[in-house]
Amino acid sequence: MINKFKLSNKQPLRSEVNEKYTWNTKAIFSSEKEFEKEFIAVRDELDKICKFAGRLGEKSSVLNEFLTKLMRFKQRLDVLLIYVHLLKDQDTGNSFNQANFTKVNEFAANVNAALAFVKAELMAMDESKLSEFLAENKNLQLYKKWFDNIRRLKKHTLSENEEKLLAMLSPIMNTGSTVFAALNNADISFESFADANGNIHEVTHSSYGRLIESPDRSIRAGAFKSLHTSYKNDINTFAATLGSIVKLHNLDAKLRGFGSAREAAVFKNHIPEDVYINLLKTINDNLPLLHEYVSMRKNKLELSDMYPYDLYPKIIKDVDMSFTIEKAAEIICEALNPLGEIYTSRLKKAFTDKWIDWVDNKGKRSGAYSSGCYGTNPFILLSWQGTLSNLFTLAHELGHSMHSYLTWENQPYPYANYCIFLAEIASTTNENLLSNYLLKKFTKPEERAFIANHYLDRIKATMFRQSQFAEFEQEIHRADQNEIVLTADFLCKTYGDINQKYYGPSLNFDANITYEWARIPHFYYNFYVYQYATGFAAATAFATAILNEGDAAVKRYLGFLSSGSSKDPIETLQAAGVDMTTPKPIENTLKVFKEYMDKLK
Repeated sequence: MINKFKLSNKQPLRSEVNEKYTWNTKAIFSSEKEFEKEFIAVRDELDKICKFAGRLGEKSSVLNEFLTKLMRFKQRLDVLLIYVHLLKDQDTGNSFNQANFTKVNEFAANVNAALAFVKAELMAMDESKLSEFLAENKNLQLYKKWFDNIRRLKKHTLSENEEKLLAMLSPIMNTGSTVFAALNNADISFESFADANGNIHEVTHSSYGRLIESPDRSIRAGAFKSLHTSYKNDINTFAATLGSIVKLHNLDAKLRGFGSAREAAVFKNHIPEDVYINLLKTINDNLPLLHEYVSMRKNKLELSDMYPYDLYPKIIKDVDMSFTIEKAAEIICEALNPLGEIYTSRLKKAFTDKWIDWVDNKGKRSGAYSSGCYGTNPFILLSWQGTLSNLFTLAHELGHSMHSYLTWENQPYPYANYCIFLAEIASTTNENLLSNYLLKKFTKPEERAFIANHYLDRIKATMFRQSQFAEFEQEIHRADQNEIVLTADFLCKTYGDINQKYYGPSLNFDANITYEWARIPHFYYNFYVYQYATGFAAATAFATAILNEGDAAVKRYLGFLSSGSSKDPIETLQAAGVDMTTPKPIENTLKVFKEYMDKLK
């Protein structure tokens, strides 16, 4: 296991971080020289791949040879992309790593342009010829589902030259995302502030979560104002970056014959649009539950007026729960023990094989994520502060990592991935199992109440807040589609109105909350956030079954984790016993929210 380390209020430089608390990128490339050699080899391989252009329908053996080479090429490119993004994210101020990131990503964009012929030729191939090839060459059977996924996009695909042009323009068209990332991760800074006792607090992306949960209201208010004032100062720039991406989403959808960017986004992942509609309707129908929770929080905190920064501190006071890295690793392994030996034996590798980058440092990308690809181990980025929230974040990201690891172990490369609709399920299943474990491990009433409060806040943050984000994302795409200019004023008013609707009459208005949209990176991902909520609902169903049914449910769940993209996502879930085409999983999760709230009261 990993030894303890001492938290610091100051951000160290990357060079000052003890190597034992960093991820092991040398497991991918041992040196810069090795990386450069592989980059050159992959770059040269592209020319060989492109020589198959115009030949895919020639005969089955040619198609099989091409696909074998293509899949190996794409796998190697994936590894390069993962490597440069990990190095960039560990220190966004490192210009050398930034240059490598740009170099490889520009090459990847060129690859997309150069390989535009693949989809075009496969889509143009007669159904009878493809069937003949599949019958004639058994090796091609591996790609049947892959062929189906490409050919279903036929009516939404442009000509070969048009697709090539769009691929070449993608780095320019995505400038809004690039500028936002630079502003949000490297350039923006927050003013320090003094609390009611005159103590000075430094605000960073990573420290903000701890400060906003402080029992000291002056600290919460100070951090909230400091953070959002910085976004307010550049709000027109953030409006321009987000507005450009929304326009890009809508333009791409229009060019491809979709009715909306939302329709295009869910179609790409084989998700019925009704899943999105059902989520927002079910959540809106149940907003009185969230209003009740906000009112309870206001009463428990003994506040005459409640503001957005009061939504985060624990309402169970005088409970000090903090965790060293060593203790966190131990708890996670014990909490996920119900998932069995297959799961836990691989889980322990995360701690022994240095999958995790634990410590915050100057220039490190904000937030947390799990990354990696076929051919590497998973990698997890964190900024450990030792809180209960950090513990849940660790469980969450390990869920992603184990989902990937088991998929890579059990699927061939063409299906060794999964769409984002499924991605948030494994992570939140871990959170549910962790909650159950902690409620058993800690026996003092105040500790159990503290954990229950935290679980309620996770549901609030995932089911309600992510649905709030999804509704905002939907509204701004509709507005742009209706030729409404996405000015800073429009974005702030729209966000503020939705926020007030969700949290209800007990929450006082604070103008700073209207700038919150500017700091949410997921709004650049094209209808991503709703899947946090649907994922949490599916995860609640899985965790309940695992705890109640044991081995049978574990077997179904491991089957889900190992399926990758070998089946459509809705079909994958249904095979494991969860049907997300109905509101039932969402309704059942909100019932759990109500039950926990009643117990806490």
